[in-house]
Amino acid sequence: MFLPILQSPSNDAWIVVRSGRDQEQLAAAIREQLRNLDPGLPVFMQTWNQEMSGALFAPRIAALSLGVLGLMGAVLSAIVYQATPRDPLALAGVVLAMALLGLTATWIPAQRILSLDPVILLREE
Repeated sequence: MFLPILQSPSNDAWIVVRSGRDQEQLAAAIREQLRNLDPGLPVFMQTWNQEMSGALFAPRIAALSLGVLGLMGAVLSAIVYQATPRDPLALAGVVLAMALLGLTATWIPAQRILSLDPVILLREE
């Protein structure tokens, strides 16, 4: 991956490696080669999964929070509507309504994105 230093000046250098080898073996080999080049060079390695887990932390927490909020709403609706907590019809109705709302909320943006040409999107980035 090439990032021109004049377009984005930084003190960091990045090496992105894609391989079918074991991650631990690959990391050790890369670290050894970098140490041969410069023993004082600080080396920090991170796998793709580790990098993505940090980037996806906020959306995962938001989804978990919304799930808990939806569950609380389902319980509350069963109690406000004078249904018993063991009433299967009321609980099934709430779960069905929430599922349909969630599917609708994801279906509309997905259809909008899928209708666009990927080549045009790549050119814009």
